[in-house]
Amino acid sequence: MIPEQTVHLSISIVTYYPDPVQFSVLLKNLGRALSFCSASDNTFSYCITVVDNGNQRAFLESGLDESGLLPYAGIISNSSNLGYGKAHNQAIRKIKSTFHLILNPDVILYEDSLHCALEHMQDNPVCVALSPETRGADGKYQYLCKTYPTVADLALRGFSPWPIKKHFDFRLSLYENRKLVHDRKTAPASIISGCFMFCRTEVLQKLGGFNEKFFLYFEDFALSLELGKLGRIDYVPEVKVVHFGGNAGGKGMRHICNFIKSAGIFFSLYGWKWR
Repeated sequence: MIPEQTVHLSISIVTYYPDPVQFSVLLKNLGRALSFCSASDNTFSYCITVVDNGNQRAFLESGLDESGLLPYAGIISNSSNLGYGKAHNQAIRKIKSTFHLILNPDVILYEDSLHCALEHMQDNPVCVALSPETRGADGKYQYLCKTYPTVADLALRGFSPWPIKKHFDFRLSLYENRKLVHDRKTAPASIISGCFMFCRTEVLQKLGGFNEKFFLYFEDFALSLELGKLGRIDYVPEVKVVHFGGNAGGKGMRHICNFIKSAGIFFSLYGWKWR
């Protein structure tokens, strides 16, 4: 459902054969987080757009219906996989909202996650986007606010065996901006993850959303750099999520090829750094 009137929050979720259990849990927790916002502000309004890159409309409608979110949601079905950024752009270009959340189907929200994000954006008008404190299913921190990468950083983090990663841990710590997370304080960030990007819709639409040169990977890096030209990006630890994804190097050759291709596009656009 694309709203005719402006809503407080719009959300886009791109799916490509999502894990059924994870997707069900996502919708259940998303519903709780949205209800928390509504209970805190009776004028709060929202809409959800699910962009289907896997031709699974019946499955997605069933999940939205079971969660109680179907009246507030619409589905855009694609006959083929358009890629992550291009699919999100289908929603971004049509929505009418004050804030927009780009959300992965493998992310679980805390009940107050959206409320805390809205409060931060409303209290900080210079902030154009924010990233949450993120943990994996094992409870360990995920370091999703990066510094500008080098080719060596990406090779070390994505494809090196554990002993080599351990040897270069200090270097990886700088790239992964671990201090930012461990300080547990709101602070500016330069590159944030596309699994959860809470943005001002006006700024996001001004940029045209994601750069569609990227099929998968690094579209969030590029968008972060463009958002940073128009305002401040914040890491906000009060906003908390659990993320089940990551680790492109462990997902098979197709993902590795997409990762390498997208890295080349990113460096060609923003400048190569080798080490």
